[in-house]
Amino acid sequence: EDLCWWVFSELAVPIAKGYFVAFATRGGGIAYRGRRAWRAAERAMLDAAPFLQMLPARGPRPERLAKARAVPKASGGMRLLQPMGKRGGLAPWKKKEKGSASIHDAALALRAECRHRPELIGAAAGGSPHTRLWLALREGVRGHGLVLDASGCYDSLDHNRVLDVCAAALQAPAYRIHGGKRATREADRGGAAARTRVITRDAVLAALRSHVRDHHCEDSEGRRFRQVRGVAQGSPVASVVCDLYYGAFERDALGAARADVTICRVVDDTFALAADAATLRGFADAYARLGPGRGVVVQPAKARATFAHPSLPTPPTPTLP
Repeated sequence: EDLCWWVFSELAVPIAKGYFVAFATRGGGIAYRGRRAWRAAERAMLDAAPFLQMLPARGPRPERLAKARAVPKASGGMRLLQPMGKRGGLAPWKKKEKGSASIHDAALALRAECRHRPELIGAAAGGSPHTRLWLALREGVRGHGLVLDASGCYDSLDHNRVLDVCAAALQAPAYRIHGGKRATREADRGGAAARTRVITRDAVLAALRSHVRDHHCEDSEGRRFRQVRGVAQGSPVASVVCDLYYGAFERDALGAARADVTICRVVDDTFALAADAATLRGFADAYARLGPGRGVVVQPAKARATFAHPSLPTPPTPTLP
């Protein structure tokens, strides 16, 4: 019995790990893929990514380097993730300069501003999307619904516009970082503990500029890439930057098209309710017309509506997901 267990644990399992990759499925189970085929698909995905630029093989190692890995999407296909860890991809031998801010600090500072001014993130503010929609229905906002899914929201953001949106959001001269888990604006009360640090707005902006304009990643074969557009999915700032970017788009571009429409958004998925179909048609037209200029492109195949629209290939549906 001991020999069988040793053969299984010390020989069979390591050999299987060399040939297969395990992934979690939507139902909570485990799916296995051939490692060699998966790595080939991952390589092809990285080569075809329009937001990545391959670097010379013999070039110097970037100061910050994330690990690029392709993971399966529940709806099919692959998604590129670039986990950066607590050091934000900083090389182990590099030390953070005194008074500087990490990309994790920048994410906490941006979230502090979003808590103070929820209007910054537009339709993503106001609590749970389900709660807001339920309240809208309870208040009599009934009639028609629309679901829009933007394509590659993290990878399509313009770098200059991202930095402008973040600079406009960061209004406090400094921020308090409480134990690396939460931030508050320096003028706010609270946070005199030993692990509380104070970072300036300039330090936060410097960390954001370095991360957005000079982000690099490395695949499983050691090939290195530079991100020329968008924000790395897996970065600590990815979700909050996306919310700020889409919030600015809703506020500055859509404008009057949002009138009489109840909207909630989860990252790049937008759910809209209105009393009549004409109002939502105008909202969908404005979204499709003004979005591409800001890198917000709707996937028509994933859109759903309770009414017919020329830009939506799917037929009207009585219920929305």
